[in-house]
Amino acid sequence: MVATVVGSGIMAETLTKDVALALLGNTLPTGAILVVLITILGPISGAHFNPAVTLVFALKRDISPPEAGAYILAQIAGAVAGAIVAHLMFGLPIVEFSTKSEPATPNGSPSSSPRLVCWSQSLAAFASLRHPFRGWSGCI
Repeated sequence: MVATVVGSGIMAETLTKDVALALLGNTLPTGAILVVLITILGPISGAHFNPAVTLVFALKRDISPPEAGAYILAQIAGAVAGAIVAHLMFGLPIVEFSTKSEPATPNGSPSSSPRLVCWSQSLAAFASLRHPFRGWSGCI
């Protein structure tokens, strides 16, 4: 997941200086890989790709605290590995620190998009506990 997010972000910034087009070039692959990963790995692991989702499962007592801790450690390790792989694919230094600040909204407050993603995934996790995912056949 992180390899796709970071890699598509690197590629989008390399291909265009148009911020809106770069955002689209990052968003579409991210959404596509999320659908693929959830479809393939959801039945196996419950689609725990975000620590917030894992915490929801732990709060609902669907998984034990030690199991949640193991998931979160694996998520962090996978995210770091994904970022390293993306950097290697594009010939960048393995570790690189951001020199950009988070873009501000028109009123000057920080962008809320990372928080929105976290909360929307948590909400989806809560909803899936009540209404389990049955596949994409009813959506297409």
